[in-house]
Amino acid sequence: MITAPLAYLDDGSIAPPESPPGTQWTAIDVPAGVYRYYEAGDELPQIPIPPPAPSWAVFRLGMLGDPGFRRVVSYGEPIDQASLASEINKNEPDAPNVPALQLLWGLIVSLIPSSTAPTVFEVGSWNAIATEANIPFRFSPEGYLEV
Repeated sequence: MITAPLAYLDDGSIAPPESPPGTQWTAIDVPAGVYRYYEAGDELPQIPIPPPAPSWAVFRLGMLGDPGFRRVVSYGEPIDQASLASEINKNEPDAPNVPALQLLWGLIVSLIPSSTAPTVFEVGSWNAIATEANIPFRFSPEGYLEV
């Protein structure tokens, strides 16, 4: 890469730098307003980095392999368990219906006797799985799914 200082012409355009012999320059017709030139010391605009896409496969594998998740699900009614399993096991890239997942999970958590409620460690594990998979919800300290 050859670097050289830029020269500005009278019309405001930039003149090509001194070139090695044999270099050819091609004129490019650029619509007005497409580019902005910055001087040394100018503050450059911050370009937002989009968040990574949710990885539902990572979330599914993490939750289904989590002993606390399996323990909590065991308290649910069979129909709720089947519905929850159906929502969680949708194939990538299909995201589960999050409001339905929230409702089903809430039904199951509400059936757990208070003496065996989700522990801080179980909820922390579920939140770590959701964070690792870039899933757009978390679990409350009581174990409920919060969007």
